[in-house]
Amino acid sequence: MTHIKGKTNWINVFKPNESDIELLKKHGKFHPLILKELLSPSARARVEQNDGYIFISHHIPVFDKEAKTSRRAEI
Repeated sequence: MTHIKGKTNWINVFKPNESDIELLKKHGKFHPLILKELLSPSARARVEQNDGYIFISHHIPVFDKEAKTSRRAEI
């Protein structure tokens, strides 16, 4: 997890686990459903504005050279 302080805080969580979720609980007022959703891939892309933060989940295609097909990746 990366946390950059300033006027805007950006929190980037890569493959979050329970300890990441606990850290987010400690340092922010995130909705419990958002925190729960972070533990598994999102079914759809979305942007959700909550009290004091914006939650963004976006899907992009990633090409797998070995399988010669694209798969969905979440950012």
